[in-house]
Amino acid sequence: MDKPTFTHIVYSGMGGTADYVLNLIKGDTLKTVDHQIIFYGVEAVSEALKTFAEEITKNVVSIQKQPGIDKAALKTLEATLAQSQPSLITLHVNSLIYHLPKLAPNRTKIAFIEHQANHLKSKKELAWSILAQIKADFVVSLTAHYQKQLRSKLGLFYRQKKNHLIPTGIDLNDYKKENENEPLKIGMVARINALKDHETLLKAFTELAPNNAELHLAGNGDLLEKYKMEYAKDTIYFHGFVPQAKIPHFLSQLSIYVQASFGETSSVAVMQARATGLPIIGSNVQGLNNVLNAKDAILVETKNINAMKAALQLLIENKDKRLELSTASLKFAKENLDHKKMFNSFKALYS
Repeated sequence: MDKPTFTHIVYSGMGGTADYVLNLIKGDTLKTVDHQIIFYGVEAVSEALKTFAEEITKNVVSIQKQPGIDKAALKTLEATLAQSQPSLITLHVNSLIYHLPKLAPNRTKIAFIEHQANHLKSKKELAWSILAQIKADFVVSLTAHYQKQLRSKLGLFYRQKKNHLIPTGIDLNDYKKENENEPLKIGMVARINALKDHETLLKAFTELAPNNAELHLAGNGDLLEKYKMEYAKDTIYFHGFVPQAKIPHFLSQLSIYVQASFGETSSVAVMQARATGLPIIGSNVQGLNNVLNAKDAILVETKNINAMKAALQLLIENKDKRLELSTASLKFAKENLDHKKMFNSFKALYS
């Protein structure tokens, strides 16, 4: 009997959705499903990401679209799906929820994955969430807190039976922290845009000016060049796009991880930092303060430079505190980040 096919439609640029999907596929350790990845978006998928994806599943397709409604790209997507005949589509490009039910083969089920923080959704993004409740077969939230928020935000549009909670999983074997040396390396992995609070981190680090620490930022984004000019220091490093295959190595070199953000769903980057065993500083915002707490991380208010400086100084100067939070990160990862369980939960949707 032929194995079912799961097609994962992922945005083509840098972001946590690609990591999420690659870990989902790796969770299929018994190879019970044929997996297809379709990279779709206005950005060209990088060769490094495409190559890495092909190491996990050979069936990788790239569809680069024009801004707005690109009928040619949609036609290509329809032809691709007609050929693969997937049993289940996991949709991570939320704007496609309007078109996908018309493009997918009749018997294909669609699982819409909620990746955007509820309180940061634009009117358009909120409309996609409402459409998903109507058009998708399943809507997946990554945390119980997020699902509760979604139910409250959508009100009468929320379809109880369609909604499922599937926590993020990570292949823990990929992550390992190297021995710590000075200068200590503080890092963050995220797109550098208005949804993240890089500026507070950069200002705090610049004002603190530690002589035994460096700041390393991985990610592209529309604010990258601005920050490179404003914060040109020999202890601040902008790495730009770091391929998914190299993120474990990037994290392994760090001593402290910071997620400075105005909102998250559950943050794949934070999960990766926990799997690495890093002490974490996180913004006290929805999507982070429900997966981080005062016992296993340090939470700081957004745009509060003094609070960020104090958190950085504490971890830079206090090795015991770093060790305490590092141990807490590893404990959380071992108890909660099972990528095999994540895959089996998706397989249960189809079954």
